[in-house]
Formats: sequence, structure tokens, C-alpha cells
Amino acid sequence: KNPFSNPEVIQKIKKHYFDLYGKNHVKQKHLDSDVYDILHNEEKFKSIISGKYLEQIADELQVSPGTVARSINFYNCENLLGKVQRSLWEIKIGEVLDKYNISYIQSSRKIIPPKEIDIYIPEYNVAIEINGLYWHSELSQGRGRYYHYDKFISCKDKGIHLYQFYDDELKNSYDIIISKILYLCKKHQHNHIGARKIKDISKLTNFTDEVKFLNDNHIQGRASNRNVSIGAFYEGNLVGVLTGYNKNNIFNLTRYSTKKDYIFSGLFSKMLKYFINEYSFKGVIQTFSDNRHSNG
Repeated sequence: KNPFSNPEVIQKIKKHYFDLYGKNHVKQKHLDSDVYDILHNEEKFKSIISGKYLEQIADELQVSPGTVARSINFYNCENLLGKVQRSLWEIKIGEVLDKYNISYIQSSRKIIPPKEIDIYIPEYNVAIEINGLYWHSELSQGRGRYYHYDKFISCKDKGIHLYQFYDDELKNSYDIIISKILYLCKKHQHNHIGARKIKDISKLTNFTDEVKFLNDNHIQGRASNRNVSIGAFYEGNLVGVLTGYNKNNIFNLTRYSTKKDYIFSGLFSKMLKYFINEYSFKGVIQTFSDNRHSNG
């Protein structure tokens, strides 16, 4: 029998961490004392969350939405949340669309009934869905594992490109996502530079530069599983990165990204050709497409 399931052992562990950090769990040691007190005091917690939505509460307390969601579950007080269905990110994206005079429809069940679409931009056949990473998994029940995929297919069948983002992606890559949305709506002024002007393509040996570039320009950030890293430079500046894992004559392309706010026509082909020549590669090249962010 697992000793960690023993109530006495659990209490001893809690006491140990409380004596060390003043908290019941090691993962809570970073929490501000006032925040910790709110999360562990039902009356205070309920008064704080009343009439608000999940992301707003998490932002005010400076904790993750998951931490808030667990307390809401523990105190069984979901009914106290605000009735406004729009999330913080839906509101922020809506404000950007308003700024650029892009017409859109919010929270509609008429596009792919009975499912709801958070934001639909009819002029460009673009739909945007904000998926609360913790909210959906911990509070919302009754949705099958293919719920979001079914939405993607339903939109595709109607010629609508559905882009789905999790709240943590928006938090970590907000500028990248907004740049993409404005590009889809033909509102972003990108700098166009032809690949023929890129004279310097070489192996990227500075891991720090690679990580920073991908974190700044690719929604998924850097790739940990790679043994090939290639950089493209324009006027001495890194403007493109291609990474992958090369083994047994199979090259798995894990990341390709160019500097946001720029379009480098033909650069991908040029960088891939460099890889083939530099590594004398004659095998199979494969990659994947995250259909939440692209259309393959």
C-alpha cells in the first residue's frame, strides 16, 4: 500500500512544510502570505471572487488560473463567478479588432450550431476560440476529448479557418498571436524581404540566440528535441531559425520561424536546401502541423 495515501503520513508532510515555509505544500511556498490566507479561508476567498471571472481573479491574486479553479472546486462556489461569458483574452482581442475597425461577431451559436464560437470575423472567414487551459479541464465537464477538434472540422466544412489558443499561450505569446490575427485580416504592415537578399545561412551554434528567437517569434517557443539548428541572417541580424532532429536518415522538422512583422518569401525552401546540402541528406523529411494555429 502506498504510504503517501495514509492520512497520518499526509498530515505529517503538511506539518513539515508548514514548519519550514508556513504553507501546507512545497508548491505553495512562493505564494504571498496574504494570497495564501485568501486561498485557504473560505469566507475571504468567496468575497474576493464574487462577480468576477476566472482569469480576472488569477490576475488580481497573481496566481495561475488552475490555482483559482482548484479553490473554486474545493469550496464549491462556481455560482459566485460573474455571469459575463467573455474571458479577459476575448475582451483584449476584441479591443484590438475594434482598434483596426475589423467587424466581428462574439459568442455566437449560429455559425456551427449548437457549438459556440468566441469570435468570428465574417469578412475573412476567420474564427478564434479561447480555450481556458485550467478552466475547461477542471470546472467544465461533459465534453469529449474531440470537442475542440470537432469544432475545427465543423468550421472547416463551412470554409472557416478556426484558430484555437489556450490562455497560457496568450499570456506567453500575446504579441505573436495578435500579429498573426492582424495578418489574417490583412491589417498588419509586414516588411517583405525576398530570400535572394538573405546571403548568410549557417549552422546556429549560439543556443541562447536560438532560444530567445523562437520564444519571441514562435507561438510554441523553442524545441527541446533537436540536433540541427540553422539560422538565417539579414544585415547581421538573425531573422529565421529552422530546427529539427536528424537520425537514421529521417529528419523531423520541429520548428521553423521568421522574425515577426516580416515576410521572407522563399526563405523556408532556401534554409531546407542548406540543410540537405550541408548534411548530405538523402532521407525522409517529416514534420507536424498544429491545426489549432494553422491550416497545415
